[in-house]
Amino acid sequence: MGSANETAANLEVGFEEELISEEEYRGLTKLCEDIVNQLGGFSKKLRQF
Repeated sequence: MGSANETAANLEVGFEEELISEEEYRGLTKLCEDIVNQLGGFSKKLRQF
């Protein structure tokens, strides 16, 4: 999950430096959030075993 959070932080820098558009930033940030949520659910499921 740490790598997804690092990616989100780098996306913010890219947006602030105008390397990516707001639309790209929002879409990619949403994907990162989805991945973090999926990994959290997967990790929780694994702990049940």
